[in-house]
Amino acid sequence: MLDKKKYQRKRTKKSPKALFLYLLIVAVLSGLAYGYRTLNTHLQERLSQFELSDIQISGNEILSKSQVLAMLGLKQGEKLLKISVNDVVKKLKESQYIRAVTASYSLPSTLRINIHERQAVAFLYGRGLNMIDAEAFILPVPEINKRWDLPVITGINENLGIQGAETTSESAKLGVEIARYVAIMEMPLKAMVSEINFSHKDYVSVYITGSSAEIRVDSKNYQDQLFIASRYLKDYQDYNKIDDLEYVDVRFNGQIIIKENKA
Repeated sequence: MLDKKKYQRKRTKKSPKALFLYLLIVAVLSGLAYGYRTLNTHLQERLSQFELSDIQISGNEILSKSQVLAMLGLKQGEKLLKISVNDVVKKLKESQYIRAVTASYSLPSTLRINIHERQAVAFLYGRGLNMIDAEAFILPVPEINKRWDLPVITGINENLGIQGAETTSESAKLGVEIARYVAIMEMPLKAMVSEINFSHKDYVSVYITGSSAEIRVDSKNYQDQLFIASRYLKDYQDYNKIDDLEYVDVRFNGQIIIKENKA
């Protein structure tokens, strides 16, 4: 039979130990919490003292570093962590030349900015000369000292749209597609295209650099047709006599129509 008095004495003896252990745990947790608050406060004070002394910019070719800095309006000595990287990205993406941008801190004093500029694939002529990228985004021609080895898209009667936005012209979009396709073709055609012209309603004229010769393709099958034209120029055409050509028409299955320039 259970001795109730003995059982109660055992319970009484254990209670102080449990209470001590409980108080010890509370004290340790309180100490840790205090230590964390103290450390956090110290770190926040230290971080708030970091001042901007350097802005490192990468990926920019069209825009100069001074232009990027002017857009941001940042100055040395500003508190680094008070500079919002989201605001930096937002401000820079206002530029028509910037497609994407990232910004990050590099403690203790550097702001790093990586820029991805839009890459033009052709010039676009209509109400002045513009440039256009692979996404059919119209760009102003930058005022930098660089040679642009790009074809020009001409002869479009449609409204092209505005700078800083995707073109509204389907012909201009097709011109971009043709320019991109030519850029990945093998030589010699890759280096020979100077103009993509939409003046004619029945075909697209692809003009050859340094001559008045043109390759005539249609808007739907231009890839296969340009490939055929490229093989012809590579295998059969004497480049020294390229001016003797008026046009090469590859729109018809199974045949190439060649007209010589008799002038």
